[in-house]
Amino acid sequence: MEEMKIGFLANSLMTLERYWDKLHDKAECWWGVTQPNTYRRLKKKKIRNVVYHHDKHFVDRNRTSGNMYVSPDPGEGERIVAEKIQPDLWLADTLNKLNRVPKKTFWVQVFHSLPIKEHFFYPGVLEYDLMLLPGEYHKKELIKRLHLKDKEDERLKIVGWPRVDDFFNGTFDRQEIMKSLGLDVTAKTVMYAPTWGWGHGNEYLFARWHDDEIEVFEQLCQQVRNMNVNFIVKLHNLSFHVTNDRLIEVARKYNVLWA
Repeated sequence: MEEMKIGFLANSLMTLERYWDKLHDKAECWWGVTQPNTYRRLKKKKIRNVVYHHDKHFVDRNRTSGNMYVSPDPGEGERIVAEKIQPDLWLADTLNKLNRVPKKTFWVQVFHSLPIKEHFFYPGVLEYDLMLLPGEYHKKELIKRLHLKDKEDERLKIVGWPRVDDFFNGTFDRQEIMKSLGLDVTAKTVMYAPTWGWGHGNEYLFARWHDDEIEVFEQLCQQVRNMNVNFIVKLHNLSFHVTNDRLIEVARKYNVLWA
């Protein structure tokens, strides 16, 4: 009997890697990747079964909401890797990746983040044959918002959220990680980790104070320092501020970890 081929269409490794670990020795598994950072991480892990096609983007600053990183040919990268892999089964971690690929086989959606945003409940998700959900809330909301009928919800399966498994199975040593990051292991830790945009594209650090973000960020850093706690700032990878020299300078001034 021919071995089953499973494709992993990845935006990142955070969730899909848990499924890869379970399946790669049970089937012929391949990563399909269009993001350079994800490709580099797979190479670092010395994983060979990777099909990569760089997804080119440009910044469209005329857009006032949503993602300002725009592809000149949306879905081109996904279509190319899909044609090369041609699996019997696709696992994807982002809703709009497989939706741009001709549907020739079974699709499974595992979600790359905790799915509570509005776009998680949009009709495009119904193109998937199976959706693996963190909990009962997500199942109930999908049924309600997308008006699923009897038996249509059979494709919704509650499996928990593999992305956080390592927090509970002893994989991480908190003190060891904090020491490696130069943090005080005796102090409490505050993290600011916003999602991107808040409806304003990729350009803003906060949901308000858009004209005074540098000053507000410095005030925030000063207040947190006065609390004698560790402060970590971890921006979304789509944020334009990830490499903002002025913000990074403020972070260094107040001994803030800019992650």
